[in-house]
Amino acid sequence: MNTNLAKMLVIASVSVVGLTVGEGSLAKSSDLIAQNKDIEELKQLDQEKRKQQEDLNKKLEVLDKINKSPTENPSKSPTLADIAEESPSNWLLTLAIMGGSGVAGIAGLSLFRTVLIHLLVNKEEQAKLLKLAAHEQPWWNRPLLGPNSLFDFVFTGKKAYVPDDAITLYKTYLGELNSIGAIAKSQDLEKFNSQDFLSFLKIRSYFLKDEGDYEGLKESTDLLDVAIKSKNSFLAIDQTELRYQGRKQQEFYQNVANLLGQELDKESFIIKVQEQLELVLLEVKSEEGKQALQNYQEELKILSEAELGLKLLSLFKAYNLSDFNILIRVSEILDPLEKSVLTDTKELIIPIMKDYQIFEKLAPIIGLPKNKVNPKIFAIILQYIALQDRHRDSYREYANLIRTLKDWKNAYDSLILVREQYHTEEYKIPAEFKEQLVGEEIYNKYKFYLD
Repeated sequence: MNTNLAKMLVIASVSVVGLTVGEGSLAKSSDLIAQNKDIEELKQLDQEKRKQQEDLNKKLEVLDKINKSPTENPSKSPTLADIAEESPSNWLLTLAIMGGSGVAGIAGLSLFRTVLIHLLVNKEEQAKLLKLAAHEQPWWNRPLLGPNSLFDFVFTGKKAYVPDDAITLYKTYLGELNSIGAIAKSQDLEKFNSQDFLSFLKIRSYFLKDEGDYEGLKESTDLLDVAIKSKNSFLAIDQTELRYQGRKQQEFYQNVANLLGQELDKESFIIKVQEQLELVLLEVKSEEGKQALQNYQEELKILSEAELGLKLLSLFKAYNLSDFNILIRVSEILDPLEKSVLTDTKELIIPIMKDYQIFEKLAPIIGLPKNKVNPKIFAIILQYIALQDRHRDSYREYANLIRTLKDWKNAYDSLILVREQYHTEEYKIPAEFKEQLVGEEIYNKYKFYLD
């Protein structure tokens, strides 16, 4: 290996390092346009490059002098060992030259790329580039590595980025959903997870969906529930009619029955009853009789507060059922169920069959279809009434949770509508789209009961 070859190897090494480091500068300098570097910075970079190039030339001259120094045996080519032995400081100088060349390579390639863009891209296009977001830059104006880089552009299959407006909208819906989800978490009480309460929710959903054995039972069940809870009013009305049989009193009872048949709203009904009562009180002489009719009117007011109370009284009169003691018997069947496990209806079948004639009398009054009149159906009705009474307060709290979850579902639907516009096959999905949704676990637990 002669001296010239050694020199060429050193210079080649310097060039490789310069180009290698310079390639990294391509990635860094690609942000010049995107970051709106002004022309003064480019001039300063050019001056630094010139200075570094001058330093490099001086170091190369020193290296050239060292390599051209006379030897005692010109025909003998120096080896690497000879160079190291004769000039140990030469390699330190070489490393310094290589580092300087790398810096020069960075500056040179950066300046070259910048100047090339200025030459090939007109000012109007340059202005447009400055306005583009990093992920919207063309491939040739991207950094080599890092976010939104050329490497990223090539190896993600050239997928498009989700627009910033879509991400902003998604984050708005996400914030709303997470706020609602936090409220739902505070409303989700442990007692809602008991088997008894969940059985009630399931049976209630069957009633509302009006399917299978539960088809056509909702109104009949509600009527029977009102009848049982209003039994004292029905008994008081019945006893008054049986005890006070004067002509004016009987006219009053009949007028009330006529008003019931008109299916008036409760306010109109109460006003007209008051008008009838004032007329009859003028004719009744005894204070006891007057007080009895006034009490009668009060019981009618109590019944009118129940949604189906007046309708039920009208049905009782229409079917000439005046023995309201049967309601007491049904209530007695229900009382022991207060603390019973009611996940099925087996416990109810036997007591119902023992007093089945009572239920047969009630069937037409509560509007139960003939094909549904059997002990099994009455067991289902009483099971639901018992569970509803047991969980009345809990259900009010639960209803608040359900309203919150419905609001959560509305926000979720909006969120998904945005997300579904950008499929993974075509778009690079942002991190926001992958965030966990607060309240999703609670919604999934109760979604069966939302409808």
